[in-house]
Amino acid sequence: RHTNFQNVKTRDEQVKGNGKTATTLITADDALWCALQFERGEALLNFVTGARHDPGWTINAYGALGTLVIKSGELLGRRDGDLHLEPLAIPKRLEQNEKPNDPLMWGMVKLFERVAAKILSGESLPFPDFCDGVAVAQMIDAIKRASDAREWIQV
Repeated sequence: RHTNFQNVKTRDEQVKGNGKTATTLITADDALWCALQFERGEALLNFVTGARHDPGWTINAYGALGTLVIKSGELLGRRDGDLHLEPLAIPKRLEQNEKPNDPLMWGMVKLFERVAAKILSGESLPFPDFCDGVAVAQMIDAIKRASDAREWIQV
């Protein structure tokens, strides 16, 4: 399988028995990126890796009139024709007055609150079931097929 991350880094290791050092290539087979297009036209470019590198998180929104970027909790914007992104004030209606203040933690808290509400209302099961596992397997298979075929795969 082809990977865009073939030469991530090397590591020196002691070779057993002879006291010499050998260089080992570390590949990024535990990383993937995929582009998804949803039925209504929305798109997602997702990068996933098991290697910790703490780059922060970014959400970008592009439109005909400009660009919005949320980068690790900071809001930036650029109108069509502007050269640079500029910091924007977060509107009062979107300010986070509650704890936790860490944007990553806040997002997880809100996600858990929504999931818990669905479980309590009976709309959702508390744990993934077999059908959820099949859906995940189908998505992973589609990503692999799209990579091999170099084309969009309908899921």
